[in-house]
Amino acid sequence: MPISFTAEDGRGRLFPHNDALVITACVAEAHVHYVLVDGGTTADILFASAFDQLRILHSRLTKGWRPVKGFSGSLVEALGQIEPPMRFGRGPRACSEGITFVVVDMPYAYNIIMGRGSLNKFGAVVHQNFLCMKMPSPTGIITIRGDQEVAMKIDKGHSSLPGKDGQIDKLFQARHPELAKYLMAFWKAEAHFKGISVRSIPRSEIADTDALTKAAANNKPLPAHILYEVLHRPAVQDVDHDATLAPVKAITMTPD
Repeated sequence: MPISFTAEDGRGRLFPHNDALVITACVAEAHVHYVLVDGGTTADILFASAFDQLRILHSRLTKGWRPVKGFSGSLVEALGQIEPPMRFGRGPRACSEGITFVVVDMPYAYNIIMGRGSLNKFGAVVHQNFLCMKMPSPTGIITIRGDQEVAMKIDKGHSSLPGKDGQIDKLFQARHPELAKYLMAFWKAEAHFKGISVRSIPRSEIADTDALTKAAANNKPLPAHILYEVLHRPAVQDVDHDATLAPVKAITMTPD
């Protein structure tokens, strides 16, 4: 069954890019997100944090796998290996294989690394630039599209967040529904953030600011040359919830 890619498979992608192929897979009848497809990795790795969520008994782990090299170069002892079913596709156009995962307990941004073993077992073909993977099924070709937005967020987290030696920081997730909308709002705002620059400002230009800062810090009455009025109903923009706001002082500076 021939597998081919067309320009349609790259539709909606941001080019050029250097993003990883991050997908969702069904493992042990659970939908597992943050699956990294890495044909340069020999082993298929299941991280302990994801393994525990699959609710597979630790007693089912078998030994015999050599230690895995960690991201700091040190060897990490595997907890064992397990062979749950891994499935792609739906209905008649689906493909399922038992994949031997090495379970390791170490922090990582992904739940699973899908290495050469599973790629070969599924007969999968990856188009890295299109962030797309295809594999045969009994009734046709299955197409799995990666999530470029997630890949970009994870990559940014790796490069910008400090961590312990050998640790790659994890993509934060909001477990409570009420917090999820705030996290999404932050990500949307973050996408438009270009950065800031700081310049040296002469003291003569910030004399008024200094006066206000000192007055606020000392909680003393403002000097007579600083005129102000109290606003009991301040204007608030871009706030979609009720808030109790304290009165705000509108301050005008006058010459000495």
